Amino acid sequence: REYEKLCTTIGGEYISFSQDGAQKLNPFELSGIYDKDEDELRFKILSLHGLIRIMVGGKLTPVESAILDRALILTYKEKGITPDPATQKNEPPLLEDLYKILRAMAEDEAHILAQKLEKFLRGSAAGIFDQKSNVEIQNTFTVFSIRDLVDDLRPIAMYMMLDYIWTR
Repeated sequence: REYEKLCTTIGGEYISFSQDGAQKLNPFELSGIYDKDEDELRFKILSLHGLIRIMVGGKLTPVESAILDRALILTYKEKGITPDPATQKNEPPLLEDLYKILRAMAEDEAHILAQKLEKFLRGSAAGIFDQKSNVEIQNTFTVFSIRDLVDDLRPIAMYMMLDYIWTR
């Protein structure tokens, strides 16, 4: 928490992520600030591939990657979100929605991916990455802290935070 005092002193915003903390980021959220000619959904799906890869242990087979891609597209489509920018302001899905899509797919690999994600929904890591966002960068000096997360969850939180900052 070496930046917390500095942040408070200069009137910055200190955002701390922890399992029981109130501040959450939804990794499926779209920023809505891309140009009309850009397909933000496509970029977000590519980013989510990287996030899910970290969440499930760092490696996906080509079959798992293809299934994940299809599942991510379906997850957004279920919420009415398509490559059409007009739909990208709809309420974004949550990790739970992806989990349900994977469980409903016919392929065994989809079920295995769902099982690997279950830890983040019903297991020891529930409550961190499966909530609606309630963080909005309002301050020019914002500090994101992952100090209160266990070591295994820090890379996931860092990936999400960097994606959030980058897209804003």
